[in-house]
Amino acid sequence: DESNAYLVLGKLYRKKGDPQKSLQYLKKADKVVDSRNVQQKAVVQGYIGDGYNQLNNANEAEQYYQQSIEYGKQARDTALLVENFDRINDIYRQQKRSKDIISLNTRVIERGDPTAKVDDSTETIVQGPQDDFWTQKLGQKANLNLAAAYLESDSSEAAIEILNDLQEESGPEDLEQSRDVAKLLSEAYDQNGRHELALEEYKRYVEIQDSILKEKDLRIQATLKKN
Repeated sequence: DESNAYLVLGKLYRKKGDPQKSLQYLKKADKVVDSRNVQQKAVVQGYIGDGYNQLNNANEAEQYYQQSIEYGKQARDTALLVENFDRINDIYRQQKRSKDIISLNTRVIERGDPTAKVDDSTETIVQGPQDDFWTQKLGQKANLNLAAAYLESDSSEAAIEILNDLQEESGPEDLEQSRDVAKLLSEAYDQNGRHELALEEYKRYVEIQDSILKEKDLRIQATLKKN
């Protein structure tokens, strides 16, 4: 309970725009919680990582995200592992570390192949319980990250190959993934000099985005009516 109270205070100070004060309370939350409560440790350390990221201290942030992953694996919390995977990808994107994005996402796609050479801090994220951590959604997300990194590296052919595979896999119900794939494909074709295909994919992106907005609007109206 004490750890939760400090955690709430830390989140409130972050919302107020005071990351230093936020970190003080988050570290108190981390100090008082029992180390056997791996779920709470994972959540708190993830928020501490966010605090350091807000202060532009990417190295400390990444370290806490990796620690959060370790506790998250013990808690068998798939959602938390995926959240930290996204957080680390965001750090790499902010720092334009395309090679690290490619390394991280390739290893996640390979599901921690023991024969793969480990040359960075990505090992922890792919060595968790496979049944919990490896989900179709995560694989799709890793492929999207990989395609975006190839685009940053001016490797449009590699990006197009990945995105075309994802487009074939996307079901009609998965509008958000279809939208993201269409947007990246448009950029990849444009970079590749195939401007007609780039325009087609951009039109597809706009259509899907409109469908998503209409669907959200309908859900809001239904909720208001119910209330």
